Order: sequence, then C-alpha cells, then structure tokens
Amino acid sequence: MQQYLEEDVPNLYNKLRESIKEREKTDETLFKQIQDEFTTVQDRLSEEKRSREEGEEILLNRIKEIRARVQDQISLERQERERTEETMIYLLEQTCTKLNSVRFDL
Repeated sequence: MQQYLEEDVPNLYNKLRESIKEREKTDETLFKQIQDEFTTVQDRLSEEKRSREEGEEILLNRIKEIRARVQDQISLERQERERTEETMIYLLEQTCTKLNSVRFDL
C-alpha cells in the first residue's frame, strides 16, 4: 500500500497530466486546422463573389454597348426613312403639279 501511495499514485497523476497536455495540444491543433479551413473557405467565397461581380459588371457594360449601338442604328434608319419619305412627298407634289397643269391645259 505504501508503494502504491508513493509511486503509483504520483505516476498516475503524471500520466493524467501528460494525457491532459496531449489532449489540449491536440485540441489546439484541431482548432487551428478548423480556423485555417474556415479562412480558406472565406477566401474562396470572397474570390468567387469578386469574380461574379466582375463578370456581372462586364456583362452590364456589354449590354449597355449593344443598347447604344442599337439605338444609333435605329436613329440612322429613322433619319434615312424620313429623308426617303420627304423625297417621295416632294416627287408626289411635283407629279401632282404636273398632272394638274396638264389637265388644265387640255
């Protein structure tokens, strides 16, 4: 019993302390790994978000460019149509004038 109290109990106590230290060290290692993984995931999410936002910005700029080109083309076609209509009206007026003058001359 004396040996148990003098040797075995202190040995058990020391082993328990070592076990506690090892568990704490393992816990710290696991905590650090988990933190590192979370940091990695957050970094990837931030990068993905930034890429998506850049892609959306590029897409919006392209849409604006296309819209501007289409509006320019519509404007040019409208101007051309108006010139053509004016020419047609002028020719019709000239024709009507000539027809009226011919009719009265008869």
